[in-house]
Amino acid sequence: MNFVEILTILSISFFFLLGIFLVSNPKSRHIGFHWLGIFFILLGINFLDGLLILNSSIIQYPRLGFWEDPFVFLYGPLIYFFSIQFTSITWKWSFKTLMHFIPFILFELYIALFHITNSSKNISDIFQVLLEKPSDLKYLIVLVPVYMHITIYIFLARKKIFQQKKELKQQYSHIDLSWALSLINHISIIFLCAFISGLAQNLSPKSLFHLFILSINIIYIGLILHLLFKALNQPLFEKATRLSPVLDIPQEEVGTIKEKITTLLENQKIFYQPNLTLNEVASAIGYSERVVSYVIKKTLADNFYDLINGYRILDAKRIFKESSDQKLTVLEILYQVGFNSKSSFNTEFKKKTGMTPTEYRKSLK
Repeated sequence: MNFVEILTILSISFFFLLGIFLVSNPKSRHIGFHWLGIFFILLGINFLDGLLILNSSIIQYPRLGFWEDPFVFLYGPLIYFFSIQFTSITWKWSFKTLMHFIPFILFELYIALFHITNSSKNISDIFQVLLEKPSDLKYLIVLVPVYMHITIYIFLARKKIFQQKKELKQQYSHIDLSWALSLINHISIIFLCAFISGLAQNLSPKSLFHLFILSINIIYIGLILHLLFKALNQPLFEKATRLSPVLDIPQEEVGTIKEKITTLLENQKIFYQPNLTLNEVASAIGYSERVVSYVIKKTLADNFYDLINGYRILDAKRIFKESSDQKLTVLEILYQVGFNSKSSFNTEFKKKTGMTPTEYRKSLK
């Protein structure tokens, strides 16, 4: 057994353990990570098939072949289902949901028919030809559409997460879904590696294919370890509640609510609370979330997130101007005004001032 095969076995074991953990963990099921668990289990099965091809064992066990090929039509839906459950208040199975499985079912039925209508010897001979065949560009006819299918689902998953980010801004003063987008990006790289591996398997010499497999195993393990620690350790938000529009508030009352909101922010500095929510502001002034959200959007800012962080940035600018303590760091200031992420502070500061905090500080000298 060579080093490539040993590393592949380690990858398979890692995928299965990670998949089982994500499927069985109650926390991960609550936020949709169990879909990723299924994804990694299927990926492990795919790698197991690759191992059988790598050491030519598939010739001895031909009845194990081809069954996992239809999994390529499950990967995209699984990523999309994760994004739906992560961003939606409820998850329900429906006929529309089941439609996503049709390509997989049809392909799997075709594989079953293939096994029924061919003897083990015939299938073994087919694998022998596939393992020894010369490079064939016709493989791209199958490979490209399959990965286009996956790419479409990744696009839909990213769109869903961006939509969630927009909705969360109506209710939260601090959000960071970069980990979720990073997760999707990591999985995109995994698929890109798989695409390159498929090309290498069919269009390159066997020795070069082994080098690709070695590199891809290392990339997979590195990416997934990073993904796991980054994603599962993030503080998770409650899923955004859809706030119905309020259309029948007298103009005088809108002005009163606006004044109460600004007084709360300017006098009590409630925006110093890092995880301030719309619900807390609404409770403090005695109105419902949807009414307060409506007044904010109508008179103060595009959403709650922009309103609160606007006040935080204004206060940070005040501190930069008034502070004579040169040892006061940007990090200390961002925590003082209510931010709990340096990246969020830098992004919001530059969006509202056109400069980074450091550049702004230097401009005051």
